[in-house]
Amino acid sequence: MRILLALAASLAFCTSSFAGNYLITAVGQFDSSTPSEFEVAAPDTTFYFSAEVAATVISGSPNAMTNVSYLLGGSPILATADLIVFYDAANNGLFDIVFSSGDFVSLYGPEIFDAGGELIPGVYNTTSVNVNALGGGSAVVTVTALSAVPEPSTIAGAGFAAVLGGLAAARRRRTV
Repeated sequence: MRILLALAASLAFCTSSFAGNYLITAVGQFDSSTPSEFEVAAPDTTFYFSAEVAATVISGSPNAMTNVSYLLGGSPILATADLIVFYDAANNGLFDIVFSSGDFVSLYGPEIFDAGGELIPGVYNTTSVNVNALGGGSAVVTVTALSAVPEPSTIAGAGFAAVLGGLAAARRRRTV
């Protein structure tokens, strides 16, 4: 019985240590009206974007990203995607990807978060895509909740709790 209690406590400890992140991906194509002078876009060229963001976002303000990837025509670009700015439906929805070069790619479409700022998992079609408010295109955006992965210290703590529970149970069996 004590072993089960120790295991339950260690599992509860593990699950409470997780951070909820979401993966945002966008796959699309800029159309022929897209200007060619920007590093982050080109006419009739495909693009791919992915990044991890916190589960709760702030509309209209820069939000941090990790594990960012941006490919243009299948190749990486020199500028890095530094921030993402989400917008509510009143401001054309979806988000802007802001690059270190000062350029930004805007993806317009539905709002992808609830009233509390929590991202809503799903697949969203854009109504338009452009660079620095010029050109056009389309994309499909996917929002996916990531599985929580515990920190190594959390796993160690859970293992320690299980060992203590096992030792207590073994000791009890010897004394009875």
